Amino acid sequence: MMNRQIHWSSPNPFLEVLDIQEEPSSITFIVRSTHESCPCPHCQVPSTRPHSRYTRMIQDLPIA
Repeated sequence: MMNRQIHWSSPNPFLEVLDIQEEPSSITFIVRSTHESCPCPHCQVPSTRPHSRYTRMIQDLPIA
């Protein structure tokens, strides 16, 4: 494992970095939303609970 500090600026003020895991061939960012509620994209009714959690793979983006 590399011994360097990774700095990341969130592209959204409502995303909070919980953890950064660095492996020899990848970097994993664990983030969460700090929004209290969000409107449904279909009906626009605000929801205050998570409807799902999933992993997104970001590829081919410069990180430095």
